[in-house]
Amino acid sequence: FAVVVLLIGGILTAALQTPQPPKDASSQAAPASIASTDQSSPKTESERDRLLRLTKDSDAYIRRRAVSELHQNPDLSLVPPMIDLLEDSDSTVRVGAASLLSDVSDNRAVEPLIKALVNAQNQWEATAIINALAATKDPRAIDPIVAAFKQYPDLDGNSIRAVANFDDDRIRDALFARVSEAEVPSFSLVNILVTMNDRRL
Repeated sequence: FAVVVLLIGGILTAALQTPQPPKDASSQAAPASIASTDQSSPKTESERDRLLRLTKDSDAYIRRRAVSELHQNPDLSLVPPMIDLLEDSDSTVRVGAASLLSDVSDNRAVEPLIKALVNAQNQWEATAIINALAATKDPRAIDPIVAAFKQYPDLDGNSIRAVANFDDDRIRDALFARVSEAEVPSFSLVNILVTMNDRRL
């Protein structure tokens, strides 16, 4: 019996001392490779699709964040979805969409932007839309912008400097009226008129 016990003990000891096969080197390296790729590569097309999908989320905060992320890499492919967002129920989303459109400057957005300007709920929306329209330099935008000057008398000249893109007397007259009617003329509005070479100053 003692001999049997010794033999079994020897077998178990040998088994425990048997070296285990090394782990697959490729499986160990994979996580590092994936992490490196994620850190160095730009947003993929699928990431953009995901952000575009999130612009339709029911949560306004998520829509705002999605528009903000898309604004980091604006291009003409974003014009149609941003046009749609000009009618979003959230004011911040509408402002974000208009701001992105001002960076890509596409004439397809002119009519939707004019409609959005007419329906603007506050001067912040109006400012973003005016800048987007001014970026296009489209003459169709001039009369709606002049009307917005009258509707929002507190528009800050620093925030609408882009209207100097229009070489048009209607814009000059609207700005000059604002300057001449003010008790203390706004330097920022005067600066726009100077940029536009208004001879009345």
